[in-house]
Amino acid sequence: MERKADARGLVGGPSLNWKLVPIAITVVLLVAAVAVSLSSIDTLALTRGATTAAVGLVSGPAPAARRVNGCDVVAGALCRGTDFRSSLRQARLGNADLRQAVLAGADLTGADLGHANRRQAILDKVLLAQADMTGANLLQASIREASLNQAVLSGAGFAGAMLQGANLGQADLSQANLSGAVLSGANFTFADLSNADLTNAVTTGAIFSGNKKENCKGCP
Repeated sequence: MERKADARGLVGGPSLNWKLVPIAITVVLLVAAVAVSLSSIDTLALTRGATTAAVGLVSGPAPAARRVNGCDVVAGALCRGTDFRSSLRQARLGNADLRQAVLAGADLTGADLGHANRRQAILDKVLLAQADMTGANLLQASIREASLNQAVLSGAGFAGAMLQGANLGQADLSQANLSGAVLSGANFTFADLSNADLTNAVTTGAIFSGNKKENCKGCP
């Protein structure tokens, strides 16, 4: 025998309390609103995180320039006469032709300039701390008040160069040629001058303290 549907359309089932329907709908809407709110907070947090990361990148050390005034900053580059007054930290310019290049005030900290030709280049007040300039040609270059502390200058040629007031503290100048160079007021504290040649160099007011001077020619 079939059971008759009650007045609310249910067949023998429990009676539906219509008074609770508005409350249920309100609860569902509140849950949805909370979910949307939490999603917005997560999105904002991600956006702020990305912004912070971007700011961190901008405020960090600038990467070494790879092209300056039309010259590619790479080993063996032909950059004669190029104006390099910019940041070239840790640049790789080994064997590059930098004759008469303008590097005054440039930041070349930690750069590789081994065997580079910088004859008659302008390097006044340049930052070359801890740079590798093994065997580099700096004949008649202007290197006044430059920072060359802890630089590797072994076998480099500074004949006739102008190094007044330069800081060469703890630099490796072993076998370097400084003959005829002007070294007035330069700082050579703890520099390695083993087998270096300072013949006819002008050393007035230069500081030589704690140096290695084995077989150095013309060392004070």
